[in-house]
Amino acid sequence: MTTGASSNVGGYITELGRTMFLGEASDEHRHYCAHMKALQALAIDTAGPGVPVAAVDQAVHDYGNEHGLLEYMQTPHRAQHRDGRPRTRVHRPSQ
Repeated sequence: MTTGASSNVGGYITELGRTMFLGEASDEHRHYCAHMKALQALAIDTAGPGVPVAAVDQAVHDYGNEHGLLEYMQTPHRAQHRDGRPRTRVHRPSQ
């Protein structure tokens, strides 16, 4: 199950998502969950002052491609999802 919550904090839209398993997670679930955690760590490790958001997205995309995960990754749902700019909505319209 995946849940999500969002709020407006000082004009910035925040979003929090969680993935959880009901009952025992299968080996396949654990496999994909490990990739999800690795992708999150990669994005955090790649991001930093002066690093273009596109570089973070590219690193995540490259990992997905290398591990055969692109078909499961949402496009155009980018790694940066929230880039720090004030927004009035959580998700940007599809382009």
